[in-house]
Amino acid sequence: MGFFSGVRDVALAALLVLRAVHAEIPEPHLSFGETGRVSQDLKSVPHWQLEGDSTSLPQLLSDRIILTPPWPGNRRGALWTEKKMHTNEWTVEFQFRATGDERGGGNLQVWYTKEKQGTKSVYTAGKFDGLALVVDTYGGRGGSIRGFLNDGTTDYNSHHHVDSLAFGHCDYPYRNLGRLTQLVVKQTSTAFEVTVDDKTCFKSEQIRLPAEYIFGISAASAENPDTFEAFKFIVHTHPEQINNNQHNSPPQQQKQNQQHQHQQVQQQHQQTPQQSSINNDVLSDLKHHLQSISSQLDRLQSQLSEFTSPSGVTQKALSRISPAADRIESLNARMISLETIVKAIHKDLENKGDYTQHLTDLQNVVRESHSDLLVHLPHSMAQIVQSVVPRLGTLVWVMILGQVCLAVVYVGYKRRRANAPKKYL
Repeated sequence: MGFFSGVRDVALAALLVLRAVHAEIPEPHLSFGETGRVSQDLKSVPHWQLEGDSTSLPQLLSDRIILTPPWPGNRRGALWTEKKMHTNEWTVEFQFRATGDERGGGNLQVWYTKEKQGTKSVYTAGKFDGLALVVDTYGGRGGSIRGFLNDGTTDYNSHHHVDSLAFGHCDYPYRNLGRLTQLVVKQTSTAFEVTVDDKTCFKSEQIRLPAEYIFGISAASAENPDTFEAFKFIVHTHPEQINNNQHNSPPQQQKQNQQHQHQQVQQQHQQTPQQSSINNDVLSDLKHHLQSISSQLDRLQSQLSEFTSPSGVTQKALSRISPAADRIESLNARMISLETIVKAIHKDLENKGDYTQHLTDLQNVVRESHSDLLVHLPHSMAQIVQSVVPRLGTLVWVMILGQVCLAVVYVGYKRRRANAPKKYL
């Protein structure tokens, strides 16, 4: 009992600490989709500004943002944070999905820049200042993720070979995966790292992006379009790093940080019913997990106590054998019933065996009748023909008499004509 109560206490403490840590890290004014919902009214995303092309804005659903639609092609969409990142150590978790035809095309950018770039891509951004992560099918390798940096001096719009400016890349087939892709960008005091699906894409210890920049997401589709959907964008910061920045910053920066903290305190005191409902959901979720762990531990403890005692083992074995014995009894009864039915059918067939002799006699009669017809039918037909058809001699004499009659008639006709009086004109 002591062991299980200790495990239960450790699990409870771990869950509470984990929940507390995650409750402090996210920056709500730079994130969306943390609770699974992106927009409450399907019209706007809190603390984010939507931008689109001349025809339409990105489509908002309850759990995602459709940056480029599946039809028509050549569409652009973007969203940018309204507030800046006040620290230079942060982690971004971005979940997206890309779908389209086999020959579809498009690109997706994740920005961290000094100013908004609208719906531009890295090829049309011009002299931007900051970071651009590009997800596209560059090079025909099925998909890649590349990183670009600019300090505001290089014009990407007029550069002859923008692809050569990438400082890091990795191949990643992101299209039509049937699941979400998780892209993580992390900057600490020692390194800058990009991972995708828990695998390192590229990492550098020489990159250090400044604070007071803004985040953005933009996408563009080709004529045969890819659909880019954003599900979650969460920015995490470290409270320790925030405190260090406040102590080491000049008075003016400290004043700005104090004003920012004061605004956050006011926002917490003036939290909306929506935030209260989110906290209630978090608490109910925590309570559900704790109850589940407690029930599992109780079940494990009861099973161990049953198997440790001989009586418990015997009872457990009997409880498992009893249903099997019942099933065997049922199968035996069914087999006996089938055997009875088969015997009845066999007996019925044996009793009806006399029909075989009748069928044999009938077959013999038919055979004899057929043989009689074959033997007697030709002779009978010949007798009938002989009795009906006249003899050949009779026919010959009839023909001769006919010819003689015709000859006599003809001769008489000639004589009569010769003796007739003749008329002259």
